[in-house]
Amino acid sequence: GVVGAYVALGLNKDKPKETTLEVYKRDFEDMFLQSTDVFYTAESTQFIAVNTISDYMKKVDQRLQEEEHRVRLYLHASTAHDLIN
Repeated sequence: GVVGAYVALGLNKDKPKETTLEVYKRDFEDMFLQSTDVFYTAESTQFIAVNTISDYMKKVDQRLQEEEHRVRLYLHASTAHDLIN
């Protein structure tokens, strides 16, 4: 619901059926992506310090799948590309 509210705030007044996503990206997505980057940087640093590269790659694949699933459930589809990158 919150994500939908951010998207709705970006409705194009000239074309009501279109959204600009400006509010969503500025007020939610940018901070979300920064926080996600901080989280995964810390997690990967700790994980790779005590596990093999093979285990690390498996963990990366698992986390990517989890994030793709979360996008489908909770976020606007436009977030997927930047999140996975």
